Amino acid sequence: MEQKRVLSGVRASGDLHLGNYLGALRQWVSTQDDRESFYFIADLHGLTEVGQGHNPVDFAEKRLRTAAAFLAAGLDPSRVTLFFQSSIPQHTEVMWYLSTVARKGELERMTQWKDKASGDEVGASAGLFVYPILMASDILLYDADEVPVGDDQRQHVEVTRDWAARFNSYFGTTFVIPEAVLPPEAARVMDLQYPEAKMSKSAASGLGSLLLDDSADDLRSKIRRAVTDADTSIHRSREKPGVTNLIEIHAALTRRTPEEVEREFVGKTYSEFKNAVADAVISELSPIGRRIEELLGDRGEISRLLSIGAERAREVAERTCLRAREALGVGSL
Repeated sequence: MEQKRVLSGVRASGDLHLGNYLGALRQWVSTQDDRESFYFIADLHGLTEVGQGHNPVDFAEKRLRTAAAFLAAGLDPSRVTLFFQSSIPQHTEVMWYLSTVARKGELERMTQWKDKASGDEVGASAGLFVYPILMASDILLYDADEVPVGDDQRQHVEVTRDWAARFNSYFGTTFVIPEAVLPPEAARVMDLQYPEAKMSKSAASGLGSLLLDDSADDLRSKIRRAVTDADTSIHRSREKPGVTNLIEIHAALTRRTPEEVEREFVGKTYSEFKNAVADAVISELSPIGRRIEELLGDRGEISRLLSIGAERAREVAERTCLRAREALGVGSL
């Protein structure tokens, strides 16, 4: 039976954190023999709002560290296709073709636009506004059957499906219509300091995110300082978002259910519970952090491995791009 093709990426805008690992990288590693997999570092998506504060040297370092994290987490370039988004010029070409069937009203309804424009729709960058079209191009270029996403990204896959179906209806079958696939566990890891918000690389407080390359001491310190509440019982509830987050982190890292974690810590103190969470986090993330630093010691090898992936990705992307050109009448005569 022919394997399904899966496509996903992580934006190269900073250090990857526990949410990226549980919601994406660990899932990808576990299925890299079950699917024909294309995974990319979304460096173009990191350029949606550049300005005077953009530092090209820092950005180049971030994209390289993201690539190192992919490899350190266990993705094998001989089994999956790994590449930098910017290495494939067809991403931006097909983005333009899709922009002809995307609608302004659809872009205005995108949650990311409404959140990040923050009422300054006039001053916000056009890159931020059309970001979903580039994401749609990312997906459709590789004829992906499945797109693993967190729940907050489902809207992007849904609008991608709409644009692909609209393009196909106008110009003939060109794009495969993808399906969003939610990870089975820990799809949303919340900020340790503001547990109502998702853990983020760009959070204002560095204490809220557990980074893959944090030291063991930093990981333990952040978890000990994680927000809890006055009620010291260890159970999940809407009124206890901080404790609920820690329970779900512990459950995901120890491959158990949240109910099993709750039973284990009945009658235990927050200090005992947080130490256990820290032990689980350190056990999983510290080897990855050490491997990231080892890989960064040979940056040429990282570039070589991703260049091999880019060559494979370009072959697939060009076939899809050619179909789109011919459908629109801009292909070679």
